[in-house]
Formats: sequence, C-alpha cells, structure tokens
Amino acid sequence: MTAALGSAIAVMPVHNEAATIGPLVQAVRTYLPVLVVDDASDDGSRSLAAAAGAEVITLARHAGKGAALRCGFAEAIQRGAAAIITLDGDGQHDPGDIPRFLAASRHWPDHLIVGHRLGCPAAIPLARLHAIQVASFWINWIGQCQVQDTQSGFRLYPAAFLQAVAVRQEGFVFESALLVQAGRAGWGMQELPILAVYPPGRTSHYRPLQDGIRVTAYLLARGLGFWPVTLWQLWRVWRRGHVMTWRDLKRRTGIAALATLCLPLLAGLGLAALCGGRLGQRWRAAIIRGVYDPCLFSPQRVVERDDHGSAAALPRVRVH
Repeated sequence: MTAALGSAIAVMPVHNEAATIGPLVQAVRTYLPVLVVDDASDDGSRSLAAAAGAEVITLARHAGKGAALRCGFAEAIQRGAAAIITLDGDGQHDPGDIPRFLAASRHWPDHLIVGHRLGCPAAIPLARLHAIQVASFWINWIGQCQVQDTQSGFRLYPAAFLQAVAVRQEGFVFESALLVQAGRAGWGMQELPILAVYPPGRTSHYRPLQDGIRVTAYLLARGLGFWPVTLWQLWRVWRRGHVMTWRDLKRRTGIAALATLCLPLLAGLGLAALCGGRLGQRWRAAIIRGVYDPCLFSPQRVVERDDHGSAAALPRVRVH
C-alpha cells in the first residue's frame, strides 16, 4: 500500500478487537487505504484485519495506544500520506463520516479535524462524559485552544503537523499531548460533529483508574508549569496597555484559578460517586457544568460604541 501524493491513509490502533475489526476495515476501505497497527493482540485481530484488506503492522509487545499511533503515523508518512485519519478499532466510530473529515480538511487545510461526540451526551456513559469535560477544560486552558471533545480518537491529522511535533507521552495521554502541542504551536483545529457509538457488550480499553490517573498527572504537571507563563503574560499585556487582550486573559485566568481551587472538592465528590453516593454524583455533575465547562474559555462578545453612541455587540472571531 502506497498513498498517492496528497492522499490520506486511515490508521487504526488495535488490541484484541476480533469482534469488530473485520467489518470495520471493510467499511473504511470504501474510502481510504487502511493501515492497522496490531498492539500485540492474542485474539486473531491481526489475521482478521489482513483478511478484510488492511495492511497490518504488528508490535512485538503490548505497548499501548500512543505507541501504536506513533508507529502508524511514521509508516503512513513514509508511504506518502498528506493526511492521516485515526479511528478506534472497537467500532465506536462510523466510517461513513470519513468523507466529511476529508471535506473539512479541504476547507481548512493544515488544520487538525477532531470528531465531536458531545452533541448527543445521553449516548455517552456518565462517568466517561464527566472525564471528557474535565480533561477538555484543562487541555483548552493549557493548550490555549478551543476543542470541546479532546478525548475523541476520530481525528484527521495533517502529515506536516505530525512531522513538526515530538510527543514523548504514551498510552491515552498521547492524544491529549498532541492537542496541547498543536494549540501552543498555533496549529488550527476544527471540530466535526459525529455520533457516539458504543456497541453493546463492548468494553473500552480506557481504564478509568489507571489511565485516568495518567491523564490527570500529565495535565496537573503541565498546568502547574503553565501558571508562571500565564501570570507573566498578564503582567506583560497590562504593561503594554492592551486593554481588551488583558481583560480576556484576566477572565480566562480567573476561570482556571477557580477550577484549580475546586479540584479537592471535585476529587472528593468523585470518590463519593465511586462509593455509590447519588448525592456525590449530582454535586459532581453540577460542579463540572458550572466550573469545568470548556466553553467557559470561548471568547466573549465585545460591546463597542458606534458613531452615534449606541451599543453594538460584535462577536470576536473564534480562532481554533
């Protein structure tokens, strides 16, 4: 499999997905060549993917999603792909959305396109939804970007972006780190609404405790390191007299400060919810909606006065 110049390749990391991988590869191949990275499966996923028409790379040992994606990216770029679309191998992403990703990429060249599942939150398990919202809040602040579903694995990456960044993180942290680096480096990002599909009887490879701790540790470390940068930016903008920029940065800093102060409360409510407390679940949901909503970082409307002295609300341009 060699991609034609300027074309895209689908990269699918797989670990023990024998129940879904065959039909999924066939569906994806309707639109793109498929490169499956088998993360040392022991259920026959490799042979089923190959039989369905994918080219398969097998890792010698189970190394996690980050290592599988990194391997797939390198191989796709070597084969001439200008863009890489990633899908999970468990069937939660609809291959029928691939043409929409390709069309979005043509409209926004050199942008990352991220699948957005939160338009139908009722389809997402509640604990997973809360984890997505909290992680997205911190990634939006640290990465200085605006992506509401930062944990979606259905994405389109320009090859130029993947060649320009170097991410050391592994596992499920890898995808979060890519968004942080993209935002900090000024790469554009757009979100594309997709459906959240959770096949009955399928168990996610995301482990809320182990993987959640790793993602949290990464975001905490980056967040603590980002506070001095933020305070320096506030002082510099204030000194230069950029009033509107200072007000917006001050607003964003205040939002992050409140969220930081609420972290112990959020952790306590999370433990209460794990113990089966309904009150903990309700309060946790309320705290997340009010304090950790990624939309809080969206630019506000600017009210200016026209020549006649009347107020005119001008929306700030939303730049991803």
